[in-house]
Amino acid sequence: MAFGDPTVIESGVPGSEPEQGAKPDPVATTPAPPAAYLAEHAAVRKQGYGVSTTELASFVEVFADYAKSRVEGTGHAEYESAGTQKFESMSFDTLVYELVDELADAQNYITMLSAKALSLLGAMGNE
Repeated sequence: MAFGDPTVIESGVPGSEPEQGAKPDPVATTPAPPAAYLAEHAAVRKQGYGVSTTELASFVEVFADYAKSRVEGTGHAEYESAGTQKFESMSFDTLVYELVDELADAQNYITMLSAKALSLLGAMGNE
């Protein structure tokens, strides 16, 4: 699946067809998030079973390509104007405050993921 590919996330057993008249599974019809293809990389799929240095380096490269696509897509639409980037005309103070906001958002995502991971760990009986 390529970046921006509208492929849907599959649910259930691959290759199985829904029964006639069955209600559609809302998960099966949910468009895949743009970053979903990253989960198919060998470094993700093989995690815990042996990821080579080459596979990890490849994932670093693929992830960097995803970050680049964000600059060229969303970033271009939101931050480029007349051939310049929004940050170029920001004062240093404004740029620092924007950075602080982004770091706070990153911390919030890390905190949410930590809560989720710890909850799953507890659900698996690993205290």
